[in-house]
Amino acid sequence: MTSTLSTTRLNDIVSDFRTISYTEKKMSYEDSVNRFLDAINSVKKRIEEKVFNLKKITAQIQTIPWFENVQIEELIIINELIVLSKDVKISLSKQYIFLNNKLKIKGIAKDEIKKFKLAIDDFTGAYENVEFVFFELPHDKEFNEITQKLANL
Repeated sequence: MTSTLSTTRLNDIVSDFRTISYTEKKMSYEDSVNRFLDAINSVKKRIEEKVFNLKKITAQIQTIPWFENVQIEELIIINELIVLSKDVKISLSKQYIFLNNKLKIKGIAKDEIKKFKLAIDDFTGAYENVEFVFFELPHDKEFNEITQKLANL
């Protein structure tokens, strides 16, 4: 009788263990998937924040070419802004390349990465426009002649 009792008890233990084992395996898999999806959502959110910040600063930079009567002290500040912008662009471009190579080609955060690239391009265009207006056009003889003719009308 001890044998039957032991067999029954062992079967109960194995049954309980199977239930626990299945639950743990299922939860571990679900937890892993959930953590993975949370990480993807976190990356998407960080990219969206970068895009928001880039659009904000791009809008600010786009106002600079409209400044009038810019003095030498202001040109020095504008030049510093351009230098900083070029440095930021290098960093952002490296981030884009990493995101594109590691995530976008695998179908992860494609739209967010595309928007990030467009925001980088807009940012680049904005500071290059500032550089052109303040540091290239004033030295363009043809531009200055046309400007002078327009001013004399």
